[in-house]
Amino acid sequence: MNVAIIPARIGSKRIPNKNIKYFFGKPIIAYSINEAISSSVFDKVIVSTDSEDIAKISREYGAEVPFIRPDELSDSFSGISDVMKHAINWLNLNRFDIENACCVYATAPFIKKIDIISGLNKLITSDYDYVLSVGEFESSVQRAVVNKDEKGLSMLFSMKNFDIRSQDFESVYFDAGQFCWGKKNAWINDKIFNNNTGFIEIPSDRTIDIDTKQDWDKAELLYKIKKGLENE
Repeated sequence: MNVAIIPARIGSKRIPNKNIKYFFGKPIIAYSINEAISSSVFDKVIVSTDSEDIAKISREYGAEVPFIRPDELSDSFSGISDVMKHAINWLNLNRFDIENACCVYATAPFIKKIDIISGLNKLITSDYDYVLSVGEFESSVQRAVVNKDEKGLSMLFSMKNFDIRSQDFESVYFDAGQFCWGKKNAWINDKIFNNNTGFIEIPSDRTIDIDTKQDWDKAELLYKIKKGLENE
């Protein structure tokens, strides 16, 4: 049995009610729910939330909300791993035989079912514990600098990197903030990421992590551009 679990707490501070804020005509969480359901790889699509408002909206778009998340997993310090572990344990206690679980992020308007399907295929045809959606850094992070202790810039990595051509650096990736597939035992016994993690690369025009109002505005602009191109 494969299950999608969408963590969606109510207490977002930087963007109030972020998970149910309207994004081009519908709550942003609806994009994740719709793509998860339309992928047809899940036996259940579950939203883990501490909010009756989020629960109501999630059910309207076809997700299940079989429990309300406990308070101890609903503050800003609660990690995704603990939320996933709680949901999987609930399913186990209620006699659902889970094999693989996918954490689907609630604020991912550019998520596509084809990537979700590809992630599952990679998970079940490999020895990976997890398969994560990633984007590639467009600039050479090997040349990153930091202003440590306000004492001026210094290299985060080796100074030798300034003498290496950018095309000679290996590719470096970041969490695209869309989904993470994992085998049940990995979620139960481990954290969301370990050294046995595969990946699905998401194109750069669909990778944006929405944490601030500036991120939201950028996502809206990108969505308008993409829709305009699709309608030409």
